[in-house]
Amino acid sequence: ELEQRFAQVERIRFNQKTMTNSHVVEEYDFASNSLISEILSMAESNSNFIRKSGVQTLIDYVMTADQRVSYYRSDYDFIAEKFNFFVNKNKRLMKEIDRDSTYEKRPLFQMASDN
Repeated sequence: ELEQRFAQVERIRFNQKTMTNSHVVEEYDFASNSLISEILSMAESNSNFIRKSGVQTLIDYVMTADQRVSYYRSDYDFIAEKFNFFVNKNKRLMKEIDRDSTYEKRPLFQMASDN
């Protein structure tokens, strides 16, 4: 069952086009957070499992990675905002250099959460 849920999380993963829809990001976040919570609670409730070498390290790794998601999204937004500013400021010049240029602004998590 957990493997099926993991596969579902992979299927609903968002990308730069779909992340503009806050519902897509929220659905992914809910699915991944509930899966992580369930795996961690199962692992921590089974003392035999937790005693196996490396399991606690993996649990700590998952918890740390999960806590970093908001920082990674914030960093992405910072970089994407700089890119978007550059594109807006230099769009005319970029068209002069490359008439076929299709530099598009990048969506932001901040915008998706504001919707």
